[in-house]
Amino acid sequence: MTARRHAWLATPIDPGLLATALLGWLVRGGLLVVVVPLLAIPSPVGLSVLVGPDIVDATGISARVRGLLVAGAVLLAAALAVALLASAWAEGQMASRLDAGTSSGPEPGRRPGRAGLIGISLVALVPLGLAAAAAAGELIAVGTQELIFPSRLDVPFVLRVLEGARGGVALLIAATVVADLINAVAARRYLRPAGPTAARPGASAIGALLEVLPWTLRHPLRALGTAAVAWGLTVAASAVAIAVLGDAWSGLGAIARPAIGRPDLISGLLSGLFFVVGSLILAALLGVVLVILGLVATIRGRLWTRAVDGA
Repeated sequence: MTARRHAWLATPIDPGLLATALLGWLVRGGLLVVVVPLLAIPSPVGLSVLVGPDIVDATGISARVRGLLVAGAVLLAAALAVALLASAWAEGQMASRLDAGTSSGPEPGRRPGRAGLIGISLVALVPLGLAAAAAAGELIAVGTQELIFPSRLDVPFVLRVLEGARGGVALLIAATVVADLINAVAARRYLRPAGPTAARPGASAIGALLEVLPWTLRHPLRALGTAAVAWGLTVAASAVAIAVLGDAWSGLGAIARPAIGRPDLISGLLSGLFFVVGSLILAALLGVVLVILGLVATIRGRLWTRAVDGA
């Protein structure tokens, strides 16, 4: 067993490692777990007010809407670029912290660059992109139908769409698991030290990607078991986070609504005080949720490193 693997298993979880793992998880999509409970899906009337009445014209989609779509695409591309940079930085920082935790310190020799990690992340996104393209039609159709003619008003919009587009959702879930496996295995193989004291030196980014399939075929049970435990922890923590933040946000909204239009000063002040207290409670819950998600992200990283470095 390598010293790196010992570091993952024996080194206590310090706040810096937890924060780095949390950042990496958030920029890979975990941010949705925190944001979704706080978002309200606009109604068709709200969308018409937001976009305007000139959604279409004689030539099809109006120039204004095309401009909004282009701006949205640019923002999405910029967000993806920032996420890739942040993810690569987080992977490198975690590797550096683990190297520092070994008895011999960081290994001499080649230090993997961030460009290789970005390339690995981009390649890992290919299965997810293909799945998203295949599932987009079903998701858009179901989402549009639920937005205009909701099947159930007592179920959140997102859950109704997920239930109505089961095939597309299943495809996206499978692609997400595959993308996570590619990134986890290739990044750890790439980040392995390559100095003269390294028993198994690290590979180039391309070499690390080419090792993913052989490694998975050599260790199918290890790959499936690690993925199952890692995703089980992630799903459980995410479900708790969504439920807690969603209930807290709804409760804060229930407190805020009566404070609007209070006829007397005392009642208005009390409602305002309750709103402030509720906001502080929501902030505290958000902090607790982030710590829990950071712990889960750290454990996920340790599980994958143990699986890959132990092979």
